This record gives sequence, structure tokens and C-alpha cells, in this order.
Amino acid sequence: MKINLPYSRRNRAGFTLVELLAVISIIGILADAAAAVLHVVSTHAKMVKAHLEAVDIVTAIQAYDSAYGRFPVSAAAQNQAVANASARRSPNGDFTYGGNFSGNSVFTLDCQMTNAEVIAILMDITNYPNGTPTINTNYVKNPQQKPF
Repeated sequence: MKINLPYSRRNRAGFTLVELLAVISIIGILADAAAAVLHVVSTHAKMVKAHLEAVDIVTAIQAYDSAYGRFPVSAAAQNQAVANASARRSPNGDFTYGGNFSGNSVFTLDCQMTNAEVIAILMDITNYPNGTPTINTNYVKNPQQKPF
């Protein structure tokens, strides 16, 4: 004779809706925590990469200075640094790339300078990708044609 067990004592083959929702919410919380950690890690990696690239540029400028006895800048930038040193009565000229300089300020250079000329000299580039000549045209600033 077959005995039927009550419903509460039968073996269940699946999950209940509450169990399923609990597991999904736990997975969501863990994924959110992991995403926050990954964002922090990627931000830190970008900062480390930027620092290493800055150190590489400093090393390249020092190597250029060692090879040629001058910094890899145009004559206009060098003259402006000398003028700034005279205006401030200090032995070191200060010339900051990446800014707008006008005749109305202490610095009298009327142009916008970027780091492109320094990089062009250090990398021994004579023409920009658009075909415009760089400050290093005909290798005047890097006669040994050595990329630093």
C-alpha cells in the first residue's frame, strides 16, 4: 500500500521566490561593491601612468640637455625666459607652456605656446601629422636626429 506524505514533508525540487530574490539582491550588492573598487583601481592606474610619463619626459629633457647643453625649446621661448628673468631680477627665467601670454601682462609674449614644440624636438619630428613643419624642421634643434 502506498502512503502519501503531507505536502509539507515532500521533497522540493526548486527554489521559492523569496530565496531567488534574496540571492539576486546579494549578487547585486556584491557587483556594486566590485564596481566601486574597480573604478578606484582604474583611477589610481591612470595617475601612476601619468606620473611615469612625466618622469619619462623629464628624463628625455635631461638627456637632451646633456647632449646639446641647452633645453629643447624654440628661440622665442628661450628669449622669453630671459626676458622674464630680467623683469623679475632673478637668475632663473620662468616660461610656462600651455598658457596664453599677452602684452598686457608682465610676460610680453603675444602667442599661445604648447608642449608640442618640446615633444617635436625630443621625438625628432620635423612635420606634424597634418603636414605643418615643426620647430625642428631640417633637424635644426636635434642635429644628431636622436629621439630622446
